[in-house]
Amino acid sequence: MDLEQFREYCLSKVAATENMPFGEGVLVFKVAGKIFALEHWNTVELDSGIPETELRKMIDHSYELVVQKLPRKVRRQSL
Repeated sequence: MDLEQFREYCLSKVAATENMPFGEGVLVFKVAGKIFALEHWNTVELDSGIPETELRKMIDHSYELVVQKLPRKVRRQSL
């Protein structure tokens, strides 16, 4: 998976947005204003040989963790 594929997959999630709040070149993906993907806490190098299916699972897991923590009202309005 290259950066563009990573970006497209993150943005394919319901209500996902991207921005660069930490400066040029630091992509951040959010759902309802909450970060679900950023190479910061746990760095994953996209060109490290990790299978694309595993990367997608990581993104899915992170996204779902964030969505589960959102208040019901926000989930209903945003998703």
